[in-house]
Amino acid sequence: MQRPHRIRASASAAYLSFPLRVGGSLSAALVALTACTAPIDRPADPEQGFLEELPQGLAALAAPGQNLQAVRLRPEDGCYWYRYVGPVEITMLPLRTIDGQPICNRTQVAPTAGS
Repeated sequence: MQRPHRIRASASAAYLSFPLRVGGSLSAALVALTACTAPIDRPADPEQGFLEELPQGLAALAAPGQNLQAVRLRPEDGCYWYRYVGPVEITMLPLRTIDGQPICNRTQVAPTAGS
């Protein structure tokens, strides 16, 4: 039977005890886990196309839980999109009402080719 190795998590933490079967893979796994922290949501940068100020009434229409600090109006569809910071990626999602409907400003829709 293999003797358990002890790894110290921090100066004030208790010791963890478990068998170490593959040398080096544990330290690689611990380093990889430290990279799994959620990114800090920073204020929107107007140079990235985010609105500096939301149009009147937009915040009242939007469902809770959406990032109103980073909102864009996409000319392709005339709808408002917000930056979602998830555990794995950062992506743009459509801003939605409490009923789940996208919030759009139809007067901003860009003309399509052939129209």
